[in-house]
Amino acid sequence: MQTNLLTKIVLFLIFFVTFSPKVLFAADFKIARTTEGILQFYGPSCSVLNEEAKLILQWKVRVEGSNNEVIPSCTYDEKINAYFIILNNLVPDFVAKHHGSGAVRGSSNCFNTALVMSGFTSAFRYSDLGEIEFYLNSPLCRKVLSSEKPHPGDLIMIKPTNPDGLEYHAAVYVSEHLIFEKRNAAPIEPFQLNLLDQMLKEREVTPGCDRVDEINIKNCKIFSQYYRCKSTKEILEEGLLKKQKRYLELDSEVCVWEMQITNSTLCKDSPPAAELGAQISKSLTVLYSLVEQEMKDQFQEFDNKAQQTNPDVFLWGMLLSRIFLIQDELKPSVSDH
Repeated sequence: MQTNLLTKIVLFLIFFVTFSPKVLFAADFKIARTTEGILQFYGPSCSVLNEEAKLILQWKVRVEGSNNEVIPSCTYDEKINAYFIILNNLVPDFVAKHHGSGAVRGSSNCFNTALVMSGFTSAFRYSDLGEIEFYLNSPLCRKVLSSEKPHPGDLIMIKPTNPDGLEYHAAVYVSEHLIFEKRNAAPIEPFQLNLLDQMLKEREVTPGCDRVDEINIKNCKIFSQYYRCKSTKEILEEGLLKKQKRYLELDSEVCVWEMQITNSTLCKDSPPAAELGAQISKSLTVLYSLVEQEMKDQFQEFDNKAQQTNPDVFLWGMLLSRIFLIQDELKPSVSDH
């Protein structure tokens, strides 16, 4: 009799822990997509979710420009005793379409996803640590101090104090509780909105070492730092670039080829990047020479040091780098055979 009672109690507790809304949402927040493609963000109350929605919309505006989307009303779901808002019209179009799904092919990774969503490149492809640090150490970016409030669109870098054997990671800060990321370069790995706390846990960030300043890094095995960057678009809108018209002409040509790479990465009907190489390799070589000549005509020095201090030199150098990286992406890899 006592055994049967004990069994019933255990079964009840298992059911309660598994299905109770209170336990299910113990972390207060959850992201889900319905079978109809509706992206839902669950939270503890409508007031909290509405504040999150304002920040998420700010991110969309930063990525895509102005829009007239109205913040959706918060809904209470009686079945699971939780509040939620619909994100489809709040997030950038790419996120609404691709959250939860990976790439068709290629090696788009966390660094690349962060750079695309920050407006530094339009090509979904492989980016290494050197590339993202090239941007973060440029005149376009600065570190966000721990005393400052993060802004939607800030770039998050997860770093080990001793990099030997430990991975770096990058993500985009969206709101107080959300980030956007791609965990790694595997095509099957999805682009995703994730909870900030969840990402810090997955990346094993040392407790107390999220958004740590330089002076305190020695106390952290793994830590995070935030960066606030101006996108290329924002710099160009300021109209301070010399020979801006010529720059825009060449930039538009680079964007065409970057779109080819993106289509190859995300679209089943597009050919692999390596198959595009023969078609556009000559055009890219000519384009590289044109940009390089512009730099020689305008600047006495355009080495790495000059690019890190002079925004003009940096933007032209970035254009050159983007062409080189497209050429690199077009080279056949082992996975193409």
